[in-house]
Amino acid sequence: PQTDDTTDWNALRVAHLIPETGVELTPDTFILEAGFDRINGLDFRKGCYVGQEVTARMKHKTELRKGLARVTLEGPAEPGTPIMAGDKPAGTLHSRSGNQAIAYLRHDRTGGALTAGAARVSVDRGDDN
Repeated sequence: PQTDDTTDWNALRVAHLIPETGVELTPDTFILEAGFDRINGLDFRKGCYVGQEVTARMKHKTELRKGLARVTLEGPAEPGTPIMAGDKPAGTLHSRSGNQAIAYLRHDRTGGALTAGAARVSVDRGDDN
């Protein structure tokens, strides 16, 4: 297929909450926290894969406490900036495109006002989150 050089891969990735290896996906990442079930990157019917038992237990026995979310930013904030809920850490800002970004957040701290440096942060609670 022919590609269009004007396509901004990072903007598409952020808009659709697609994690990137080395950015949102690190060796310590749990694939459910990265949203792999949402993007059909995980099949619970297939057997015998590395991490299968932990992944199945997380899916069926617990509620995810942390994970990736798309956020909207009002103000300057660079990737890597801690996200705060008052004086408590709530997560970290990762990829950014315009005023949207991918953040790794503690879900229990996203109910109130969030900041990343000088920027106000709001969690996008649309279908992709």
